[in-house]
Amino acid sequence: MKCEISLQLNSCENSPNAAFGPVFIPDLLPIPGINSFPLNCFLCHEKTLPVVGPYHATASLLVRLASAMKFFDPMGNQIPHAQWVNIYRACYFCQANPWVEDFVAGQNSLLTTSSPRSSQDLITIMAWKTGHIDQWLSHTTQQIHYNPANWPANPAHRYANFLQGIQWLAQQMPTIRQQILANPQYLLNVPHHHLPGFGATYRLTVLFFITNGSEPIYDEFAHKAALAIDQDRMPWDTVTGRLSINSKTWVRYGAYKQLLRSINLNQSGGMFISRDDDRALWAYGHLFKG
Repeated sequence: MKCEISLQLNSCENSPNAAFGPVFIPDLLPIPGINSFPLNCFLCHEKTLPVVGPYHATASLLVRLASAMKFFDPMGNQIPHAQWVNIYRACYFCQANPWVEDFVAGQNSLLTTSSPRSSQDLITIMAWKTGHIDQWLSHTTQQIHYNPANWPANPAHRYANFLQGIQWLAQQMPTIRQQILANPQYLLNVPHHHLPGFGATYRLTVLFFITNGSEPIYDEFAHKAALAIDQDRMPWDTVTGRLSINSKTWVRYGAYKQLLRSINLNQSGGMFISRDDDRALWAYGHLFKG
């Protein structure tokens, strides 16, 4: 049985896509007897996002609800996995523009291309990871713009400057791709003088793109979310067990991958987890301490 009425979740007015109208999300598992409920945008804490029903359940989603893993909305109500994805994916887009996301990590994007990553590709990837893409202007012009506009000439974030590392990665890309096939942790072993500014998380970001997502991207919020699901934590609780990825990186990254598998998130083609699940994890992780 397919959901007869889609979920309508209005964009927060502070969202980059607020001017583009409501976000429509199909196939939501219903909560019987509930026609609507308010959902606050917890990323910017500004506006209530109305969720409109009624809804009709599918058998596959009911199976999810009966599974060991528990998923919660921001108010602490247990919900099925599909509804969890829908809610938190929409919250992700409170801070990300759909056009930019499609360009960088969509179905036909820098993430999925089979071509070697160029220096321009790597600049865009690092700008996406560090929040230096001008979301609104990029959407308006259908072309990537940066914030600040001259960021590609000096690609820096906080105390890290990526320029030298990007140049080295682009020059060595054919070799890097071959090395990763034989040894996935190759990038983590590259000496610092080749990749200044590239700590463990940024190196894993590059690995994510080079492997077309078969090695998952790492983010502290996604990690907290995965732990919360594994530990049956409700929103605003504290999770335990999150160790710094910068120490014993490959071992702890392996443990993170095992954690993602244990909570039964969806794979997508050759990707370790689907982009929808990954986006939902990132948003969900903002609800937890630890």
